[in-house]
Amino acid sequence: MITFRLKDVNSKKETPIRMTCFFEGVRIQIYSGLKILPSNWIQTTQKATTNLKEFKHGRQFNYELEKVRNVATTLALAFKESGTKITMESFKQKFDEEYFGRDSFKTVQLSILTQYEKYIQEMSIKRGYSKLSSHRNAVQMIKRFCPDWEKLQYKDINIKFHSGLVDFIIYKEGLSLNYAGSITARIKTFMNVALMAGEHSNQDFRQFKKLTSKVDTIALSTDDIKALMGVILSGGHDIARDMFLVQCLTGLRFSDSSVLTRTNNNGKILEVTTMKTDTRVNIPIHADLWKIIDKYDGFPPPITNQKVNVYIKEVAEFAKLNRKVNIKTSVRGQTVNTEYKLWELRSTHTGRRTALTNMARAEISLYDIMKISGHATIRQLQDYLKFEIEETAIKLLDHPYYKSIQ
Repeated sequence: MITFRLKDVNSKKETPIRMTCFFEGVRIQIYSGLKILPSNWIQTTQKATTNLKEFKHGRQFNYELEKVRNVATTLALAFKESGTKITMESFKQKFDEEYFGRDSFKTVQLSILTQYEKYIQEMSIKRGYSKLSSHRNAVQMIKRFCPDWEKLQYKDINIKFHSGLVDFIIYKEGLSLNYAGSITARIKTFMNVALMAGEHSNQDFRQFKKLTSKVDTIALSTDDIKALMGVILSGGHDIARDMFLVQCLTGLRFSDSSVLTRTNNNGKILEVTTMKTDTRVNIPIHADLWKIIDKYDGFPPPITNQKVNVYIKEVAEFAKLNRKVNIKTSVRGQTVNTEYKLWELRSTHTGRRTALTNMARAEISLYDIMKISGHATIRQLQDYLKFEIEETAIKLLDHPYYKSIQ
């Protein structure tokens, strides 16, 4: 007879599973080598839950648990057939040799991706954490890069792994250097959290260099915004257009603009604490923003970032934002120039950039814009400002320097 029980049923972390065996009147108690969260364990069946929402690896865990039972049963029969007396010490030694000498679930259970997914799940409980989707993307990218990802350990995350993953993202997946940089940055974040928690001692990840390349981005002009306002819409397109315009008129990130309520409006300014940086900003309410506030008696009902991106491209096409825009991107390690129509490049990222650029065009000082945007430095802010080369030249035509010296 073999039974399994948790060492600590009240633990908030994974707790070892204790195996008790009764063979020929001898009671032997050893640890199975497996660990599990008590919330994922059903004591009445002495198995892990197979509810995928609760425990993704439940079926695989139970398969391994059954292997533990089979190893113990086979050992007991071997002792009996050989006439050797079973003792706690001899049984444990043989069990360790037989079980841990093979490719066991312990490898899977302690796989870095198993721990990474657990970290993502824990972070999802924290309201306002803004990097979850990119962490999930990192997990999926590693799985594509490493077919045997279940064997991947903390010690394997080294410079060789980093170089191989970056090459895979750029040359196999055909994605940009910036995307590769985003993925490796998320991996560094998780590795550092695990290091601080004492899960491993590997510090090779600290040598991963930040990978970025300058990417062309765009901002709308006030004429473009006026064209968007003039389109007659209904349903999701109407709400998405107005959500986008809130960004264009405030400079807020989508994560902040999409959750605005009447409590943020003190009558003249919006008072917002940003989710990403926990920075308090005060934003004067633009005259055109009042029209949106009046329309909804507050702010547009939120829809997802993904849906807004789909709708806003269609709205921009309806508004005939067709002027040609040349964009430089890094593809497979090479710089590529591609021509787009303006409406093709619309996304929620454009809204914040549009607001800050138009503030600068209106000659609001960069220091004042920083107070609205929440940027810590002028350099950070300048990365958001998107001026055409011709704009600067035309503006400078009226500068005294370009007047006759006679």
